[in-house]
Amino acid sequence: MWKFAKSTLTDLVFSQNNPIKNFIALFHQLGSNKSFRIEFKSDIEEADVLNVVKLDEYKLYQLIHHDFLYNMEPSELDLEGIKYDRLYREKTSWFGLKRKPVSDILIHPHKDFLYPYQYGHYFYYYTKHKLEANQFKEWLNDEFPKRFDHFDELLGYNDNDLTLIYPDDYVLVTNHDYQKEFGIAASEEIVTNLIKQLNKQFTLKSEPFIIE
Repeated sequence: MWKFAKSTLTDLVFSQNNPIKNFIALFHQLGSNKSFRIEFKSDIEEADVLNVVKLDEYKLYQLIHHDFLYNMEPSELDLEGIKYDRLYREKTSWFGLKRKPVSDILIHPHKDFLYPYQYGHYFYYYTKHKLEANQFKEWLNDEFPKRFDHFDELLGYNDNDLTLIYPDDYVLVTNHDYQKEFGIAASEEIVTNLIKQLNKQFTLKSEPFIIE
């Protein structure tokens, strides 16, 4: 059973601009049945954690699902000089009666740019390597053919079977409703390094668990 520490006065003080937030992360150690639930409190913006968990020499690719492209249209990305690839696919209606072509976008690393977040699963891929659109799309279709359903698994307690494009890569998926809740899948070495990096900046509460 997960037990929360008693709140301190500092935890209860909220500023108008930067309220204290409770971040929850699930770290899935690929190739094993071990995972870790990590919690920490901070007044940083939710999106800032994406840079906090970026290890040295890593680049960040952002996959934005077609349904969430209203926050910043591709034409606006063009104006900002941000490179992206369109990943075309067919979308099925709720009742499976119709199919229509849509495109998600894969945003390439661009300084510290982060696509504006609102609601929805946002998918982040960390790598030291240059990724090509066809390479990423093929991998995505193999590992996440159902997209939303499989993204949920990465947020849950039962996804340690993911195969990454390169062994030293790692992925992060946000909760549909709360960006401060996210799941990360990586090798044992990367998970260890990420938790060490978080521990340098925050007081962590950690609970390991075993996937049966």
